[in-house]
Amino acid sequence: MFLEKLKKYYREIITVIFVLAAMAVLVVFDFAEIKFCADETLNNLLCEIVPRVCAGIALTAVTVIMGFKSIVLPSFKNILKDLFWCIPCIFVVIANFPFTAIFSGNATINRTDLIWLFALKCLSIGLMEEMLFRGLFQGVIQEKFEGQKYDKLKTVAVTSAVFGCIHLLNLFSGANVGATFLQVGYSFLIGAMLSAVLLKTKNIWLCVILHALFDFGGFIVTDLGSGKFQDGWFWGFTAFFGVVCFAYILYFLLKTPKTDQTTANND
Repeated sequence: MFLEKLKKYYREIITVIFVLAAMAVLVVFDFAEIKFCADETLNNLLCEIVPRVCAGIALTAVTVIMGFKSIVLPSFKNILKDLFWCIPCIFVVIANFPFTAIFSGNATINRTDLIWLFALKCLSIGLMEEMLFRGLFQGVIQEKFEGQKYDKLKTVAVTSAVFGCIHLLNLFSGANVGATFLQVGYSFLIGAMLSAVLLKTKNIWLCVILHALFDFGGFIVTDLGSGKFQDGWFWGFTAFFGVVCFAYILYFLLKTPKTDQTTANND
């Protein structure tokens, strides 16, 4: 018993150290004017990638330390079945790409030479945020609700609400109020989708990839190009596939058999 308590104590200490280290790196890069190079676009990408990769690695370690190793090192034997289940989610991600705006010329990608680095930025964001919200936070919340009626629905609702509301912090950096609340809304919905993906597949890397692809489509014009990319077709496809996916996820959360309502994050 004593050894178990000591092990838990050291695990908590290590967790705090890793989380504080991740926060410290993010704060330093957020407030310090770090210059990697004279190219402004390239420098901005590097300043976003470096701290998020560091924080993502730290949070991955924390997720494992906290006992959720199985979602970080999942079995891929059912990957094709998992991808098939994720098809409605994949369509939501694809709908976020500015295809029509680019094809029509309303938006352009000016820095095609940096697309690979921009993709790495999106992957780093996906890694950091998924390990924090789906890997760590959702794992803890799911354990709290385990065994209760509609435990999966409650887990997704709480996790997604926190994920959405955390974007209110953008107001402190001068973001537009209307745009911020819109971001809170769709972040809640995307968060719910990703939470459900983790509950179903028990594979956090699918969440990371879907998150990264969603950001890739949503920010490629603002980061590497110019023009208006959210045209009528964009909102039409987004609304259609969003409603379909919402119904699909809600059905999964409400109709999952009682015997299957076990903790997806258990080691």
